[in-house]
This record gives sequence, structure tokens and C-alpha cells, in this order.
Amino acid sequence: MSSYQYFIPVVSIAPPDGYRMHERVLVDTIAEQINIPEADLLIEWRIFAGGEEVQRHAARLLWRDGTWSGDDPAFNFDSIDDGRWHEGRSIGFVETHVGFTAPETVINTPRYDFNRPQPATAKRLSGFAGTFLPDAYKIYHGADRKTFFSDNSLKYGNTVVIYQIDSFGKTPDYRWVEGYPLSCIDRSADIGESVVLINPWKLAATVRIDIPDLDESHKIRVDSLHARRVAIADLIKDHETWTGQIFVSGPRRLITMFAKHSLAEPCQMTTIEHSDPYRGEPTHHPVSQRLRRRVGSLLFGGA
Repeated sequence: MSSYQYFIPVVSIAPPDGYRMHERVLVDTIAEQINIPEADLLIEWRIFAGGEEVQRHAARLLWRDGTWSGDDPAFNFDSIDDGRWHEGRSIGFVETHVGFTAPETVINTPRYDFNRPQPATAKRLSGFAGTFLPDAYKIYHGADRKTFFSDNSLKYGNTVVIYQIDSFGKTPDYRWVEGYPLSCIDRSADIGESVVLINPWKLAATVRIDIPDLDESHKIRVDSLHARRVAIADLIKDHETWTGQIFVSGPRRLITMFAKHSLAEPCQMTTIEHSDPYRGEPTHHPVSQRLRRRVGSLLFGGA
């Protein structure tokens, strides 16, 4: 069994003006992935805005003989938006990091099984059994604001994106494609939506936003350690209403999310959704496969 000293960090949008964000790291689920009797866990919430880390909050917990003690693994973060969400060019984002406080104390310690403890001579790399932080929603809430849940995005290590890059190769315009299946704006009904692009890396990146059914294509630059909100209504100014698909692509992957909100007041949110990587799967079935399905349905029933 593999063992790891930290989970892949996850990224989310910092709360817009008027919101508070709540996240609880699921330490009881994490405990199921720890294969040593004692561990010191460090949880960090790192907040970025305007190209720099502006805040860092930490919780430290002790895992001893099957029990947690220490700080509360929950975090409440009030907005530091200050008009950033309205302006859109430099909004904030949050990274959640979870790992052992002193990885060197875990390496080469005995692997531990509570059902069958191993002798102290069994020296192997110990730690977490996996690399993915247990799924947990962030909660966004505020006075005169709609409360909603939003999940996180992996900072790196998304296997579908890795397969994309391997499949696309070194194409000049893109190596990664993500999208959202049902975006919508309606100016008369005050329905708006934005593409949120988060660049947690030390290099600037340029991506392309495509709206195929309107033949619209726009290039957007996102500086290092910045996030941008790109209003879809600003990309298709000649359309009163529109519903359809949006694709985001580029040579360097960014974290992409879709925020649904009031058109007139973007800080009045409905929800924040993560994008879906384009899988490039076949859209047709071979004749032989269709024939096998047809025979199977005749023999065993079904459509």
C-alpha cells in the first residue's frame, strides 16, 4: 500500500462581498486513511488576492490511539472582497492544505494496523493511504444573501486532465479543455453567470473561452496568483438571452468555475459550480457493438 505525507491541495473561490465562507475538514474520514498510531496534522487555509498571499489560518490536531485532539478543524472566513468581485479582474481564492506537521517523523516508522499491530522492526514509509482529501462542501452564507454549497477543485493531480495533456500532446493553442454543459443569461429576468478563472501558479496564463453555437471566442489573460471573474453577458453583448455550452482551453491549466448570480448585482449569488474536463470520449458505437446490444435486448429483454 502506498503512503503519502500530505493531500493534494484543493482550491475554491474566496467569498464575494457580503458573504462568509465555512469549511470543515473531515478529520474522522481522514483518520481512516492514517496507518500509524500517532500523527500530528496541520490544516492550513491560504487566502490569495491581487497576486499575493494575504492571510493564512492554521489548525493543528493530534491523532493518538484512535482519537483526535487539538484545534477545531473548521474555518470561517469573512469576505475581504472590497469591490473585487464587482470589478472582476482580481478576485480572491482560497487553498486548503492538509498534511503532517513533521513528515520526517513519519518516514520509516512502523506501519500500524489496529487489528494486527506489527513489530517495531517493520520499518516502512507510513502516512496517508491516499492523496485525495475527503470531499467536503464549502458553505457560503450572509445577511440578505442566498446560502449555497460549493465543492472544491484539485489544485493539481486531476487524472482526466493528465490524460488530456497526454492525448493532446504539444498542440500550439491548448493542452487542456474544460467546460460547463448549461450556462445561461437572461437580461430581462436578471439572470447572470460568470466564468471564474483561478491561476494558483507562479506563471501568468492565457486561456480561450469558446461559445460554439454563437461562434464567439475570447482570449483572457490571468496573472500569477490571481483570479478573474469574466461575465458571460459581457462576452455576448448582442444577445438578450442565451443558453448553451461554454468551453475553456489553454496550454496551461487553470482552475475553472462557473458562478451563477444576479446580472445587476453580481454579489447576489445563486451557486458556484466546478467545470468538467472534456473527456474526448467517442460519440458513436461500432456497428458490432450495437448489434450485440440489440441481440442481448431480444434475448434477455430491455430497451
